[in-house]
Amino acid sequence: MDFLFRSIMSASFVEQVPVAEQLRSLTTLVQQELVRRGVLTRPVVFISSAHGEYDIDATVMGYSEALAVLKQAIESRTVEEQIDGDIIEPIIRAS
Repeated sequence: MDFLFRSIMSASFVEQVPVAEQLRSLTTLVQQELVRRGVLTRPVVFISSAHGEYDIDATVMGYSEALAVLKQAIESRTVEEQIDGDIIEPIIRAS
């Protein structure tokens, strides 16, 4: 994860944008692409004994495809253009 974070932070998309805003845009795009692939989750995946092999395989495949979209969007500087809707906002904000 640290490698991914450093890679994202060094990408040209994020050079002039505050970190919190960058992460919300990136998270929004990944969540959007996961939903398009039938994976309903939060940024943290919770797996239980109710999930079978198919569920786990579908989740891994969904993340693989969503992260490929994210990589392409970062490299082409089109992250925000690829988001259909509003950027995810935090529910609880630090005061």
